[in-house]
Amino acid sequence: MKWQKQNNSGPHEINISSENYSNPKLVINSVMFTDEASYTLVVSNRVGSATSNSIQLDVTGIIIFSMFFLTVDNVQLLSLIHI
Repeated sequence: MKWQKQNNSGPHEINISSENYSNPKLVINSVMFTDEASYTLVVSNRVGSATSNSIQLDVTGIIIFSMFFLTVDNVQLLSLIHI
């Protein structure tokens, strides 16, 4: 059993034993904009293989930045941190 992710860069297999995903269900922890894609499940045995219908994950929301100013040698610098 393997999950595949299809996006603009083409299909690739997902390692469902990594910390971002859970086996056998595809659970995406800490979803990010880069997770937006089409997902399919492929199962196989000695007789053959089958591919599920695909499901599209659309990720929506806003990107939050934290802004702070840092002064170095009397020069004020702006820093943005993506949260």
